[in-house]
Amino acid sequence: MKNYILIAYPRTGTSWLGGHFIQYYGKSNYLGEFFSEVYDEQSYIEKVSFLEKEREINGEEYYIKYMLYQIKDIEQYYPNWFDTFYKNFKKIKLLNKNVWRIFLSQQYQLQNHKFESNSWKIPDYKLKQFSINLNQIKKFVKDYSDFFHYDKHNILFDYDKIDDDYMMKYLGTKTFRKRNRYIHDYESFLLSDIDLIKDNLKKEFQKYNIELLDNGKIL
Repeated sequence: MKNYILIAYPRTGTSWLGGHFIQYYGKSNYLGEFFSEVYDEQSYIEKVSFLEKEREINGEEYYIKYMLYQIKDIEQYYPNWFDTFYKNFKKIKLLNKNVWRIFLSQQYQLQNHKFESNSWKIPDYKLKQFSINLNQIKKFVKDYSDFFHYDKHNILFDYDKIDDDYMMKYLGTKTFRKRNRYIHDYESFLLSDIDLIKDNLKKEFQKYNIELLDNGKIL
């Protein structure tokens, strides 16, 4: 049995993809975003210790979804731990290049803390109005660019080229409960000038040699 971890950026389809790894591993060995909501050194010590003991004592390995900032945070306390611990793992990078949609989705979530991260499962999800400023644009572009250029992976999945059938064949799983992935219309609830936001995004991304895409089209 091969072991996998996922390296991703928020709001890029990781929850949907994770469903396939629950099927592959079973719920007991699926930890999801294990390092979310970790705010101090003690929390990192406890989680890293758990993973190391589970491997050493029980021979257990776990699927974990890592956001790049979480890997960087771990490295502050455990330099090179990530690379060493996962040296024999299949490290999947999920690249979703629909940057405009990702940007709107993340900004909405950051401003609406009760927003359900799995809202892609819910048709006609009730959205609220929100706005975006230049500082938020700059932070997003810097964070996404760091992830875009991250290269410590050995498998690259293009979100637009994978679906349920592809993942079932890839993992060798025979059954999967397929669910629709709903795309919410964030633009209709954006109070800020959309053209101005897109223009500022493009200008910032040009600094990192990244194109601003939406549904595969350059904006």
